[in-house]
Amino acid sequence: MTQKTQIYECPPEAFSKSCGPQLIQGCLGRTFANLCSPCYPCITNWYQFFCYSVLEMNGSRFLIVKLSAIGDVVHTLPALMDLRLQYPESEIDWLVEPSAAPLLRNSGELQRVIEVSTREWRRTPFSLATLRNVAGIIADLRRRRYQAALDFQGLWKSGVLARSSGAAQVFGINSEDLRESSARVLYHRQAKAAGRVHRIERNRAMLKLLGIPPSGPARYPEKLWNDADRLRVESLLENLPEDFVIVNPGGGWATKLWPPERFGELARCIHDRYGYGVVCTWGPGEEALVEQLKTHASPAPIFAIALSISEFACFVRSCRLFIGGDTGPMHIAAAYGVPVFSIFGPTTVEKNGPYQTRHHVVQHLLPCSHCYLRSCWHHSCMRYLETNEVWQAFQEFDTKISDKVGIVSRKSQVESRKS
Repeated sequence: MTQKTQIYECPPEAFSKSCGPQLIQGCLGRTFANLCSPCYPCITNWYQFFCYSVLEMNGSRFLIVKLSAIGDVVHTLPALMDLRLQYPESEIDWLVEPSAAPLLRNSGELQRVIEVSTREWRRTPFSLATLRNVAGIIADLRRRRYQAALDFQGLWKSGVLARSSGAAQVFGINSEDLRESSARVLYHRQAKAAGRVHRIERNRAMLKLLGIPPSGPARYPEKLWNDADRLRVESLLENLPEDFVIVNPGGGWATKLWPPERFGELARCIHDRYGYGVVCTWGPGEEALVEQLKTHASPAPIFAIALSISEFACFVRSCRLFIGGDTGPMHIAAAYGVPVFSIFGPTTVEKNGPYQTRHHVVQHLLPCSHCYLRSCWHHSCMRYLETNEVWQAFQEFDTKISDKVGIVSRKSQVESRKS
């Protein structure tokens, strides 16, 4: 019978600050790290005791590993903010794929954002350029001498990168929550099972391994855009209706996509009934979805605007509400308090839904729901979700928003979301 490792969790202030870091970082500390297992509960707790004494000290270096996707990176930002609040003088780096790197660079909460292109590595794994790139990144990470690396991804590739950093401790999520369960062998310590909680709270809970229990609502960086992004957004807003909604028909997985022609029908209903402007945004490779949406929305005008991900983060604050699936832009909208109307397919609202904002999610529940499959031969959860059903739900949601906030100007909306 498999036993669960008991983790000794206690606030850092319960321990002395006088314990020397060399005890943990030296050979003796590494020996105890290797011995920690379900068979050695006393050693595990003893080692955790001294880990807290070291990790309590400000000025340490931490490495966050969350490579992709954009929505997952956004879900990890509250954990970054908790870590920064606890260790304001520490240096925190983040290992990430290029797609989400601009958001992190603009956050102002990190010392370094280290880009890794694992997709490129997989295309030519044994080329000289790939080997040089991998070796250079690992050497750079090891020079930083991290006190701890936190792998929020839960994959072999992220675990290997975290372990290769040479961090004194490598922490990971619980085996039950790992997408690749065998990756657990790469961690010195793992968090307790999160259960049926939102991904944001699961990520925040992993910081208990550093003696940082989640406290209060999730917080995000003040901005994820730069001045150039802001100036372009301001120029775009000058040519848009005062009251508009954003429709984003894309998604990272094919199974998350509601048919674009139905998005178009929904956009036409919204414009005809309420007179709202409809802005369509999209990600790389999703241009065909936009064209189909515009065709089926006709004669309603659609403002199709190409935005970078950081421009979108600035732009979305000005809309009345966001409409889309379980995708990165939806989670950015939720992070800044924008009302969200979302259409879900294979993922669960409980774990992946809009968080800490007014929202309504439409989902066609089936025996195979919540499968988290990226491909599906029948796609029933989205295919059988008709426009009329979604339109009815939208009207109810818009009424609730209007009852609560009334008719306010775009400027007032933006200022209220800043505060």
